[in-house]
Amino acid sequence: MVCLDDYGSNKITSEDIDQINKVMYTLLRAHEVNHKAKISLITVTNRRYINFVLSQSVETIFRPANVNFDAYTLSEINSILSDRCKMGFARGVISEEVIYMVAEHAYREGDLRIGIRCLYDAGRNAELVGSSTIEREHLDF
Repeated sequence: MVCLDDYGSNKITSEDIDQINKVMYTLLRAHEVNHKAKISLITVTNRRYINFVLSQSVETIFRPANVNFDAYTLSEINSILSDRCKMGFARGVISEEVIYMVAEHAYREGDLRIGIRCLYDAGRNAELVGSSTIEREHLDF
């Protein structure tokens, strides 16, 4: 099983597209070289439409089935970020109030990863000023 994460990212260049086509073609045709090869190819994106076109040789053999997941609710984001804080910070370093502020920000932006990055940055900001707790002023939004 091969998974291409962030498939369709805005950071993909035309050179990357050539490489993606080569890799996908090789994987999708592997069974022709070795009949025991059984490869499943999964592409993951948070975009409805991919901003590049696959080569015709790949398009003819790549027949994706879409599986859509609902966006996280604010409550789910808050719960996930709270759990991450329990794992990543010492007890008492960050309040539920500050976590909820980050959760609201991530929810508005529509991306949990933004919240995770925000917590990381806030921890670094607090550390830089010698604070033993993460406060609102350490957030970068």
